[in-house]
Amino acid sequence: MLGARTWGVGALLLLPCASSLTAQAVMMGTAIEDSTRRPLAGVEVILEGTKKQTTTDGSGRFLLNDLPTGNKVVLFRFVGYRPQRVRVMLNKTDTTRVEAVLVSDRVRLEPIVVTGAPDRPRGIGREAFEERRKLGFGKFMDTTELRHRGYARMSDVLTSMGVYIIQSQDKVSDGARGALEMRAASTRRRGGDIAGGPCWMGVILDGVTLYKAVSTGHVSGFPPPDFRKDFSIDNMEAIEVYRSASEVPLEFGGNSASCGVIVLWTTRGKR
Repeated sequence: MLGARTWGVGALLLLPCASSLTAQAVMMGTAIEDSTRRPLAGVEVILEGTKKQTTTDGSGRFLLNDLPTGNKVVLFRFVGYRPQRVRVMLNKTDTTRVEAVLVSDRVRLEPIVVTGAPDRPRGIGREAFEERRKLGFGKFMDTTELRHRGYARMSDVLTSMGVYIIQSQDKVSDGARGALEMRAASTRRRGGDIAGGPCWMGVILDGVTLYKAVSTGHVSGFPPPDFRKDFSIDNMEAIEVYRSASEVPLEFGGNSASCGVIVLWTTRGKR
């Protein structure tokens, strides 16, 4: 008798739980594009009149549970598409399936034609790269050309643009040699004398002068940059090479840049 009474109490305790589990409805489905039938990810799914909402996953699917039963309206919203409302009947014993078909709502605008010429150059930085290239002075290489270079070394790219790369390797001790260095020089000699030293080209990186192009030695005792280790082609956005003072724009030194200038623009310095 004790066992029977215990079983009876357990059954009574289970009845409310089973009732609560089936008291709410479940809705699942997909959101697709009308013209292509492809699934749309990130679509807002809102059960109007409630706080129940979610977004579709990468496959355009969604799931909402614990929903109130009855005749309801589901709103589907996605940027660039017309909102879609779907009427559904939610039953506590069934899973309601919904497919929302969203239509693109892109607005076509008439083209606007602007005429006139600027009073002055757009700027002296990276934004004026194409403007300087159109003038016809110097050598230029933009992002597209640089990406085609693949795994090329910086020194090889500069050589293809007419830069004279000088290699050096100093002795350190016991006859051993130090690291190989590659520096950029003009084809002319320092001081105009063929017996003089190299006429090192100036280097400007993202608008900042790293080395000033002069015809008489180093500036402040610093050697010109080493293009073998100081720069990588991977993070270059664009390169400009002016091989003589006559080519150098005023913003990069003009006639005072007697040995020419190499202007480097990196992805970090892009504005």
